[in-house]
Amino acid sequence: MNRRSKIIVVLAVLVAGSMVASGVLVDYLSDNVEAEVEVESPMFAGISLGRESWEYGNTLCWRSDPGEYVPSFPEGEDEYGEPICDWDWNDWKEDTIILDNIHGGDTVTIYLMGANVGNSEITAHEQIIVNNPLTLTKDDFELITSRFDSIYGDNGYGGIHHDLETVWQINNCNIEMWSADDTSTWGVGEIDVSIWHITFKDNAFGTYTITYQILPL
Repeated sequence: MNRRSKIIVVLAVLVAGSMVASGVLVDYLSDNVEAEVEVESPMFAGISLGRESWEYGNTLCWRSDPGEYVPSFPEGEDEYGEPICDWDWNDWKEDTIILDNIHGGDTVTIYLMGANVGNSEITAHEQIIVNNPLTLTKDDFELITSRFDSIYGDNGYGGIHHDLETVWQINNCNIEMWSADDTSTWGVGEIDVSIWHITFKDNAFGTYTITYQILPL
């Protein structure tokens, strides 16, 4: 009897030890849940050679798709005196446009657009830099003028800015036409367009790259 009792006790201890070994403490009480947020830039910067009608600025026009007023460059008026609207995001490029067959003394016209495609008001810096890898000063240009238009302002462009007066020399190959020290503010959905006329000196030579960028504060 005594021998049998000892065996039973030993088995009981082994079973208890096995039960303790199978347990574990964890440092959480639930599994993880996640929300993955992909954040994109709230600003769209575009460049275009424009169309002839763009010289008069943009306005707001009703479009059945997307069913709201959107900025548009009018192509004239219909029989009711309403603007005939023509707006296409495909008119704008987000990278590089190449202007060839340009000679000294010629004038080029480019359009720059900054659009707030986000859901909050945005305040940022705008910067325009011109580069020529050979050498560059403001004396390469006969005239640089710009005019600005916003769908939040009056229809058509504002006054003419003579930008050669405010050009800043960065180094031997770069000048800044528009200082990033100034700030601009875009309301939700605001689209601003600027038109630039750049006239080269007769003896200008080389590849000129004009870069527009919107920078954070």
